[in-house]
Amino acid sequence: MSEVQWRSSGLPVTEAKDIKQSALTLDADVVIVGSGAGGAVAGYELARRGKKVVILEAGPYVPSKDFTERFPESLETLYQDHGGQTNK
Repeated sequence: MSEVQWRSSGLPVTEAKDIKQSALTLDADVVIVGSGAGGAVAGYELARRGKKVVILEAGPYVPSKDFTERFPESLETLYQDHGGQTNK
């Protein structure tokens, strides 16, 4: 795997575009699917306690410096289908 990129936040982030090989093997104690509020907090707390954590996310990487609390912009940036998905 390519060298892990360290973002300004100090967190290692590897995006799909950074992976050049056709197969990838990762070593982790925990895999979390989704980096929303629950996944992000769980991942942080587990990593803080020394666990090797991999968080898989389908959406784009949005660093804290680009995050906004303005609802219309958040829908465009953070939610698939601009927040228009529903379930039954």
